[in-house]
Amino acid sequence: MSNTIRKFSIFASLVALLWVMSAIFTGCAAGPGEPDQPKPTVTTTIYGQIVDEAGLPVSGVQVTAHTASATTDVNGLFVMKNAIVPEGRLVVLAKKAGYFTAARAESPKVNGATRTKLFLMSKSGIQTVSASTGGTVNVTGGASVAFAASSFKTSSGAAYTGTVNVAARYLDPASMSFGDYFAGDALAQTAAGAEVSLISCGVLRVEITDQGGQPLSLDAAKPATLTYPKPTSNATAPSSMPLWYFDETLGMWKEEGTATLVGGKYVGTVTHFTDWNLDYSGPYGTLQFRVVCNTVGVEGVAVKIAGFDHKTGYTAADGSITFIRVPADKEIEIHIRAVDNKGLYFITTPVKVQLTPDQVNIIPDIVLNSPCPATLQGKLVGCEGESAEGLVTVTYGSEVSYVYTKSGDFALVVPSGTPLQVAAMDIAGNNSIPVDVAALAESELRQMGTVTVCGPKTVAFKDIDFGAGPNVVATTIAFSPDGSLVAAYLTSGKIVIYETATATKKTEMTAAMQNRYNSSMQFSADNKKLLLVAMYGELELYDVASATKLMSLTKTMGGFISDDGENVIGIRYGTTDPVALYSSTGTFIKKINIPLSAGADSSGEMGYLRAENALIFFDGIANVYRVWSIDTDAETRTFASTQTQSWHMVSFSEDGERLSETSDAKKFTILNTVSGTKLTDITAQVLQGTKEGAIFLTKELVYGSELVNGGRFINMYSTSDASIKGTRLVSGADYIGAIAANRTDDHLGAIIQTGMRIWQLK
Repeated sequence: MSNTIRKFSIFASLVALLWVMSAIFTGCAAGPGEPDQPKPTVTTTIYGQIVDEAGLPVSGVQVTAHTASATTDVNGLFVMKNAIVPEGRLVVLAKKAGYFTAARAESPKVNGATRTKLFLMSKSGIQTVSASTGGTVNVTGGASVAFAASSFKTSSGAAYTGTVNVAARYLDPASMSFGDYFAGDALAQTAAGAEVSLISCGVLRVEITDQGGQPLSLDAAKPATLTYPKPTSNATAPSSMPLWYFDETLGMWKEEGTATLVGGKYVGTVTHFTDWNLDYSGPYGTLQFRVVCNTVGVEGVAVKIAGFDHKTGYTAADGSITFIRVPADKEIEIHIRAVDNKGLYFITTPVKVQLTPDQVNIIPDIVLNSPCPATLQGKLVGCEGESAEGLVTVTYGSEVSYVYTKSGDFALVVPSGTPLQVAAMDIAGNNSIPVDVAALAESELRQMGTVTVCGPKTVAFKDIDFGAGPNVVATTIAFSPDGSLVAAYLTSGKIVIYETATATKKTEMTAAMQNRYNSSMQFSADNKKLLLVAMYGELELYDVASATKLMSLTKTMGGFISDDGENVIGIRYGTTDPVALYSSTGTFIKKINIPLSAGADSSGEMGYLRAENALIFFDGIANVYRVWSIDTDAETRTFASTQTQSWHMVSFSEDGERLSETSDAKKFTILNTVSGTKLTDITAQVLQGTKEGAIFLTKELVYGSELVNGGRFINMYSTSDASIKGTRLVSGADYIGAIAANRTDDHLGAIIQTGMRIWQLK
């Protein structure tokens, strides 16, 4: 930004000149400005953190900025996407029960991201007075507030006669923390409506409530008396100074009343309560600079200005910082202290500077004396690998660093020598899975690659209550290929089929099979038939429309139904025809002479390649997968397993064109069964089970039931590039019993504690 000089009206200039000539209160002055004019609006994304007096994050804080709003998360972080704010200056308010309202003004980054930080001051040390007799409340720091008898009113305007709770705190302008809690940025409006800039000589924060915590007000005819200590930094003081209250609607201080110097203290009366500020106006300027280490800008550094005022600011992503309404024509000091920066950043000697009034003063970079931090760079991406916008956080111990990215590219200044965990949240509020990053060396620049944030790929979900009582749950669910139907096999022996669009029951039938567990179901391509298979149990085929059983086999290990529903492949044990083709009425057609070997006769290690009408099975002796044509009863090809163990878990997509194999139920290799080539390796989160249902595939996605940060989620992984295509579809129940997906990737379902939840995927 180039240096600019603001032009003022003749009246405002004369006021400034008269103030400078008087020179009677050198410690409490800043500068007048031009009358407030309506300003055009701009768009910016506002983000930041809310902390308490100990510097700890505060969750559940209601944050507003003009028409935008947000609520802080567990790290005290918030984002207000594309907020419409006045050009040149925005005001952020933060409110939570038990704290005084925090307010901060910032210069908006037009079409960019504006960073801020607010400190909440607690309403600690609440004192009481009698509404009938009034009384005085002494405030730590030498201030006090005195109430007249019978001066309190309820919100309805009625006289209040009970006990009054008084929360009162004093902000000492000589304190280095003063700027953390000072509302706004010292912009004020005079009684005549002109805009001026202030230097505070002390702030009293007062709130009055009844014993139930409901706000009270004052009778305008019986004002309260505020008493301020005379600022210690001034050798002389005027006989009186204006009082100013912070107007949340205006977002600035507003002049109302006067405080008079009496017995070494300033005393004034007020008729309502908010933050009350004791100030004079005077000349001011704007200060800009960068904070760097090894010529590289450092983000998030807390910078304080001291001398005739105390202000606090935080550097932007490029290390730049701007302070507006800084006292001019007086020497001020710029401090960067370790105590304000978690011990990470500091300068050993304050930088002294004197500003020219009404001008943007750009000073040379301030170089940190602390060791240069490390820098972590990466890119935030969405479901398809596209650049994503959002908030990136890095946690280390109980601390958190953060940055908002519009483009997806991010660079975060992080401490060296400590392990990190990186997470992100996109503009829709979807969270990434946390990524652990090994400790960086001092001044190291590390590229961590991409962080994927892919929200729930859902337009809606529906819950189905089976209505069969607390002891009846589903053990198996299956979708029809087009996603229009979903079937559930219950522990009561019932098979229920629902329409997914309405979650209404279509039909119900009773299964004859004995084994209620380790079962699987499969619809024919036309939705007309449903196959139910129990391992070490029965195989049954049902007609959906009539809810009648068409055929059954005993001693089954697995089975598949052809697309047209006219044939069933049965996999059995203890028979002369372990793999055979049957008609839909149960008529034996022919034996399938696949060369069974150890591990090859398990339904969990056999798939059905629909497009080829072929079986795929794992040969544990040769450690290969064999593709066997049903039509020709002959092997068409083989391809190697990537696993070194002769035994491992295998699951197939419903169309048979993808398979996953694993030996530890967490690290999966995805193979294309048509080409026999490896597609990708996937490292899942902590899975719900170790053996059953560890991973589920449709043609494009891997579905997993996972435990992430103590909660159960369904994460969807791309079988081509291992990215998470749909993250954290929360079950909303105590457990996920089983998962199923249809062949077209449109629907996903999970068994939950009281029934079933169905998601319709985008």
